Amino acid sequence: MRFVIVVLLVILALIMVAAVVAYNFWGIWGLAGAFAVLVVGAYLLKLSAGYFMRQLILGPVKMKGRVLKGATLEVHKITPADPPDLQDVAEGEDEIDEVYDEDFDSPEEAEAYRLELREEILAAAKIRAQRQWFLIDMTVTPQNQPEGGFKHWEPADLTIVDPASNPVTPFDEDEDDEVGEIADVVIWDAKEESFCEDEQGKYFGPQRILLFAGINPGQDQIAFRYYFEQFGNVDVSSA
Repeated sequence: MRFVIVVLLVILALIMVAAVVAYNFWGIWGLAGAFAVLVVGAYLLKLSAGYFMRQLILGPVKMKGRVLKGATLEVHKITPADPPDLQDVAEGEDEIDEVYDEDFDSPEEAEAYRLELREEILAAAKIRAQRQWFLIDMTVTPQNQPEGGFKHWEPADLTIVDPASNPVTPFDEDEDDEVGEIADVVIWDAKEESFCEDEQGKYFGPQRILLFAGINPGQDQIAFRYYFEQFGNVDVSSA
């Protein structure tokens, strides 16, 4: 932050010096030209600032996802499953119960917020009930071990997308192109020869996982995305 302030002060000083020099050599027209250069420079600085800010924000995200760049996917089995229960609705009702009148300007405003929250919860539950649900037994094998940065990956951070989608689009256009959800993920324990809860969270190298996944109606082909990296093409229609 201190570096940015110093740079801005230096730029401001240079602009002031340029304005004085321009006025001394060309008078009022020189000053007008310096002002025009200042306006154009400010515009270009604004554009470049947005670019650098975007890189500053997305840089760590790209680094985290790079561990699954070019990852391969082996699907062992896809089994149709019953939709999850309405636990999210029950949890949502608990959230609504924690909305208190004293936190708002009026009881009417609090009640309006409760109604809005309830509508969002019921809408989400409706979407969940309409999805096709599967248990997807698969192994993800990273192919890239970047030097420095993140070497582990987190199965719980996988998302389900259309294979033709662009991983960068949601960040550029603020769009959600997910075509399903992962309600739960469990991890294969080679010693126990069974799946167990994802208690560790982060894993290194190949990992066999079991996803409890809901897919949008009519979506037969899916891929998996890990931040900016996308891999796999799974046909769920044959399950």
